[in-house]
Amino acid sequence: MKNKTIILFFAAALVAVWACKKDTGKDPKAPDLSQLKSDPTNPTVLALTVGQQILDSISNTMSRQLQAALAEGGVAQAMQYCQMGMYPLIEQLSAQHNVMLRRTSMKPRNLNNVVTVQDMPGYRSLVDQLSVTNEIRPVVRKQDNFKAVLHSPILMKEFCLQCHGRVNMEIREADYALIKEQYPKDGATGYRVGDLRGMWTVYFRE
Repeated sequence: MKNKTIILFFAAALVAVWACKKDTGKDPKAPDLSQLKSDPTNPTVLALTVGQQILDSISNTMSRQLQAALAEGGVAQAMQYCQMGMYPLIEQLSAQHNVMLRRTSMKPRNLNNVVTVQDMPGYRSLVDQLSVTNEIRPVVRKQDNFKAVLHSPILMKEFCLQCHGRVNMEIREADYALIKEQYPKDGATGYRVGDLRGMWTVYFRE
């Protein structure tokens, strides 16, 4: 019982440290995940450490590349990156760490990315957190056929509004016409900075 209490305290401390990290506005170097040591006997610790390191690496790379695409070719070029550009990194990290990765939303642009029934409890936990506090933390769950599942929030940033903000305000009419051409049933607009856009889910295989 004492060992279980220590493990739970350690996991909670990891979440607190992650939540208190400050956004400096810089794009830090992607972490060397091969050097990360985790406790293989504790799925919660594994999810909070390795899982969040994976997502930090993806987020840092995506933010840098998307801002570069917007500056160089506007929304049209940013859409191309979102459609294809990030997948080589996702595939690399998935294979390296024996995980599955999904990016989902209740208001998806691509209808294949809607939150699944199995992942809805994790999404609801994120929504519930945001409804009572500005602090939102990742959620770790157990799910059939997986060692652990990590749900981590995707929050709207300023530069994202060019594609996901309000039509005829942050999103130019011509750009929205281009978005609708690619995604006729698009639902991923109307957001403001800090809104919950969706979530990343990391599934750790048994």
